[in-house]
Amino acid sequence: MMFEDPQEPDISFAADHFPDQEPDVIQCSQGHRTTLSLRTQQGGSICLLCLSNLISNPRAPTLHVSYVLSQLSDALSQPLFLTSLLSFHPHFLISPLLHALSSFDNDPIAQQLIDIISALCASANDSVTADFIAQVAEKLSSGALAWSRRQLYMLHCLGILLNCQINDPCMHIRDKEALVSNLVAGLQLPSDEIRGEILFVLYKLSIQGYASRDGLGANVLQAFCPSLLRLSMEALLKTQRDDVRLNGVGLSNCFLH
Repeated sequence: MMFEDPQEPDISFAADHFPDQEPDVIQCSQGHRTTLSLRTQQGGSICLLCLSNLISNPRAPTLHVSYVLSQLSDALSQPLFLTSLLSFHPHFLISPLLHALSSFDNDPIAQQLIDIISALCASANDSVTADFIAQVAEKLSSGALAWSRRQLYMLHCLGILLNCQINDPCMHIRDKEALVSNLVAGLQLPSDEIRGEILFVLYKLSIQGYASRDGLGANVLQAFCPSLLRLSMEALLKTQRDDVRLNGVGLSNCFLH
């Protein structure tokens, strides 16, 4: 996987242009540690640090970011690369992927990132999913993205993560009260798209919060119960979207039962 086209990213994924190196020793053109370069099925390699630096740069051309993400997505489908990544660097890409998700106001790139995150969580052990949940929840709790498109991407990502089959996902959300408070505030925005995503996350939190070992999730949601019921009913009355209706009814039923 050599990038020779001038329109392609100036980042070294391939090491097959080092003919004098030992077959098992791979180093990118930036001189990063060889342990961070993982072989691909095609005989090339991906330098995880080069990849992370590119996707973490909000000024990087979106064409380059999309290309690199497509290469990573393809590599994750290869047992050789996936096994190496999860064996030696299972948490390495978590922060860069989420930084990219909160940096690019671009729907196709956001979908690529969420697909990659889903693929990693499906293949890795529970600690990887737990780390993703903790970091996404922290970003949403801070309110730093102020309900931009990037905030919506993060919210959608959290909904997918809460659907993953791991034990007690709510346990990994550090500041549950701040998260729920920001979600309640978001429900008051005049956007069905945002409401649909928020209601789904709140629905998942309500189900899993009551089953959580620490019990805090249920207590936090109960504190916001009057506001949540009122806003859910308002959303149901105003919306034309099926996802808002479905998630609103689901959340309301959780409280009423």
